[in-house]
Amino acid sequence: MQILVQIHFLIIVMASAFPTLSPTASTIRKTFFDTAGVGVISGSAIFAVYPVTERKGRARNFHVSVHMTMFEVHKTLKDARNKKSPKYLVDFGDVFNVSVQNEPIQIKDDCICLMDPNTSFFFRPTDSEYDLQAWFDWILERTRECRSTKLLRPVFHEEFFEAAWDVQIICKPKLRRDYSKKLQPEIKNDDLAEKRPQLLGLRRLCVCQSSFLLFTLGCRPSPNVDAPFDKNTFIDLS
Repeated sequence: MQILVQIHFLIIVMASAFPTLSPTASTIRKTFFDTAGVGVISGSAIFAVYPVTERKGRARNFHVSVHMTMFEVHKTLKDARNKKSPKYLVDFGDVFNVSVQNEPIQIKDDCICLMDPNTSFFFRPTDSEYDLQAWFDWILERTRECRSTKLLRPVFHEEFFEAAWDVQIICKPKLRRDYSKKLQPEIKNDDLAEKRPQLLGLRRLCVCQSSFLLFTLGCRPSPNVDAPFDKNTFIDLS
């Protein structure tokens, strides 16, 4: 299932939203402040990937581990203990963004969205002693430190996006309802996708404090201290 969002042109967005209050939010678990001195946090998690790689695109239960420099996903805890090659491995130095989102299609709850340059990983721990916010804070801090080490510049929390979605920009999509009938006849919406065909295809729509940014897929953070990302990798939609 996909959601249609209109910002002067139509884009198809992988269904996800801002975090909501979980029914289990009252469960007492350890927070980020309890992770001091901890080298690894791990546990079972509901896990999904976009673009979809699993059969029928279903979320599955995997064992996830957050190390100081990388994120590992194994099929089982036994595989992780036996040091088998992980099914997925993400270097925090290559992470594009990390955020907490509500994923209603596969995870069906609040979860962590970890994006590398081309792939998005969604997971929600199910048996961890740490709460979801602690996992997010831990990963964000590891990502910030690894990005700083790799790019040889200071990295601040502000350069990470509040939310980011994988989107596909298409021209004149076929909609279930004709929304043009609700518009005033004298108002004509220009199709930006027709005027700028280079925008067509897979992109990432990111939200920061004051604007929406549309990024090319595969882009990486810049070593430039004054600009976290090169200007030729995104378009400001605000």
